[in-house]
Amino acid sequence: MSFQSSPERFLDPQIAKLDPAFPVRGERASDDLGIYVMDVFLDHAMRFRTEGPAAFSVSIFLSGDGMLMLDGGQPLRVRAGSAVLFASSGHASGENAFSAGQNLLCVDFRYAADFLDRLGESPFASAQRRSAEASVPSDAILLGFRASPNLLRIAADVVRCPLSPGLARRLAMLARGIDVLSELTLLVEAPMATRLALPAPSDRRRIGEARTILDEDYAGVWTISRLSQAVGLNQRKLKRGFHDLVGMPPHAYLKEQRLQAAYRMLETGWSVTETASRTGFSNLSHFAKAFRHRFGTVPSTVRAGSTSAS
Repeated sequence: MSFQSSPERFLDPQIAKLDPAFPVRGERASDDLGIYVMDVFLDHAMRFRTEGPAAFSVSIFLSGDGMLMLDGGQPLRVRAGSAVLFASSGHASGENAFSAGQNLLCVDFRYAADFLDRLGESPFASAQRRSAEASVPSDAILLGFRASPNLLRIAADVVRCPLSPGLARRLAMLARGIDVLSELTLLVEAPMATRLALPAPSDRRRIGEARTILDEDYAGVWTISRLSQAVGLNQRKLKRGFHDLVGMPPHAYLKEQRLQAAYRMLETGWSVTETASRTGFSNLSHFAKAFRHRFGTVPSTVRAGSTSAS
């Protein structure tokens, strides 16, 4: 992620240099908060430099796998369900890398560097020694940890927010940014015994298998009952564990994979009807409605753009 602290600057210049069309949506919720959403299928590997002044940000990964590193620190692995807390007291630089052939969906909340200081003492001063992973030079903190279900829900709410640009949307985004800080404060200050309880390792493995099934066979008819039988985990554990680790229930994740695949197909010139059929949508009207709600445009517009460009 980028380390810019000024919420007025919504596109990292390092990313812009690499690819002016890199799909980063940025919006200013207030003078103290800017929010980025990176939502892209990576058809080639990406490695890019990032740098900026004193900053404070929280990044939540809903999908994707990669490495973040500050100069002078160790690589930090991020994956779907990861959250990253970054803070620096001065200029910081580093490098990010993401492999090809994956969806990258990340929500990045960037706060004015002194935002928490103006509210009172920051609760994150001791966060480094409590983190699961860290890549930390002396003047900065880059902490990776498993996002709580609440953090994953907040990030998903930002991605799916149906509000049009305007005051109502800015207030909604500001509220989500405050929710993130509130949740992080609770996680940092909570006793170790009361922190997020993850599913057992064997259950996590089966939940990972369920996710892989939905990634690879998104056009299939996957009920919770069928998915539960396929991975050998009862429905209650599967639904709860999947939500805790991925941030959404299995049916919502499957729908997201279908819509992402549909967008890619339309971009390459597939017809709307064929796209809907091949991505598991049996009802064309339902497909068009879901597509518009997710991407803010209708399928035919995406296809028209691809055919006019060819």
